[in-house]
Amino acid sequence: MNILLIVAHPKKESFSFAMAERILKQAYEKKHNIDIIDLYRDKNQQPFFSFNNANNVPITKEMKYYQDKIKNSDRLIFIFPYWWGGMPSILKNFIEWNLSKGFAFKYVNSKPVGLLSNKEVSVYTTNRCSFFYL
Repeated sequence: MNILLIVAHPKKESFSFAMAERILKQAYEKKHNIDIIDLYRDKNQQPFFSFNNANNVPITKEMKYYQDKIKNSDRLIFIFPYWWGGMPSILKNFIEWNLSKGFAFKYVNSKPVGLLSNKEVSVYTTNRCSFFYL
């Protein structure tokens, strides 16, 4: 099995990376091929996505790099902290760029149809509750 592990946390000493290390260890023990993308440190980082032309995004070399990794994987694993009601913006940006129309989905009769069939997806997220007193 080919696994693509995508981690979105700025600190290597985080619980997110501890989970990633555990998954890497288990994958190696099972003789799976596993590739990791550290979104905060990857050399192919993408600029902030602009929705000016969201339905006709030109493919960049970074998109090709990431989309090839996604296409060649059997399983995608996303690991990130749950911050301010959602995923870190760097992961949202990754999704907006790379799980794009024409690659991850197309529209048929105005409805989205997935193009990445036969892929498993797992999401591991951490949540830390905080209380704010004003």
